[in-house]
Amino acid sequence: MSADLDRARATLRPLGDGVRGYKAEVVRGRIVLSPVRPFHKRTAFSLWGMLERRLGAERRCIGGVGISSVGGATELCPDVAVIPAAEQERNLETRPPGIVDPAIDVVSPGGAIRDHVDKGRTYAEAGVPV
Repeated sequence: MSADLDRARATLRPLGDGVRGYKAEVVRGRIVLSPVRPFHKRTAFSLWGMLERRLGAERRCIGGVGISSVGGATELCPDVAVIPAAEQERNLETRPPGIVDPAIDVVSPGGAIRDHVDKGRTYAEAGVPV
């Protein structure tokens, strides 16, 4: 884990569950707050439900957790991630990138470049399918 990621986490920690209406991520050492609107959440919940119905007993959906050490000083928080069921039971705040398959982000018009280019590249570098 990098010193930049440690500093960013220390800055975010006093915020607890975050800033209302925003999703916090650390991208290459910078804290990025993305607005989350009702349509965004509704879309993520719909995807979650569709995936859960199709996954076998060995895999589960999670959300609201970080994927740690993605690209060095980065911790991304996909809207929905699929992980092994045993990992879900561990109830951790962050997950290593190697267990996530896939990570899914709902793209907002204002965040298209960040979500498609920056985060897409970072997920690819860590070997996380999107």
